[in-house]
Amino acid sequence: MSSWDPPPDSGGYPPTPPPPGGAYPPGPTDGYPPSPPPGGGYPPSPPPGGGYPSAPPPGGFPSAPPPSGGRRGRRGLIIGLVIAGVVAVVGIGAVAIFAPDDAERDEGGDIVEGGQVSVFDLSEGDCWNNVPDAGEETETVDAVPCTEAHESEVFAVFDVDLGEEWPGLDAVTAEAETQCVERFEGFVGLTYDQSALNLFYFNPIEESWNELNDREVVCVVLDPTAPDGRTTGSLQGAAR
Repeated sequence: MSSWDPPPDSGGYPPTPPPPGGAYPPGPTDGYPPSPPPGGGYPPSPPPGGGYPSAPPPGGFPSAPPPSGGRRGRRGLIIGLVIAGVVAVVGIGAVAIFAPDDAERDEGGDIVEGGQVSVFDLSEGDCWNNVPDAGEETETVDAVPCTEAHESEVFAVFDVDLGEEWPGLDAVTAEAETQCVERFEGFVGLTYDQSALNLFYFNPIEESWNELNDREVVCVVLDPTAPDGRTTGSLQGAAR
């Protein structure tokens, strides 16, 4: 029996012979998988579309933005809702029925007894409840004294100066938004982007512009952090 000498510089004994039928299969090109984590098993494959879903933020994911749309009638109003520098325009209609207001005002014009007030008669400092839903036709609002709980408060009323011809809804809402945001600081005491409060506005539509010579914009402030969405007292000078 002859002895076997390893080849020079081989470092030792020969490797184990390959299995019958051929050579060893190649190893994985990207390495072997790690051991499974404690607790047993690898995590499930990610869902189609790539990646695992992120955990929801405290309080859950935000709701979808409000829908946009128009409204019909002789006198219509748009509500423009301004949030975190983004404007979502939500249609709210106003029907031109000139019923007398039944809210009572004092000599200075402040509401001292709640009641209905026409959207045409809203004034700076008026407080009211039940902001209409998108697309709902509205002729009056539920005004209350600002010393009572309320959802919203008028902080500016003005006419836009965009000529005699209807300039288009985009131009009207852009002007309404710009001026409401500019007037916000003078009422609240902080610029809109510094404030925790929200604002929205009413502005004319083509029918009211042409048929009623309507140029009026009504700017409204509200406190989204208030309990049940209602504030007691005026937000004038709130500085928050």
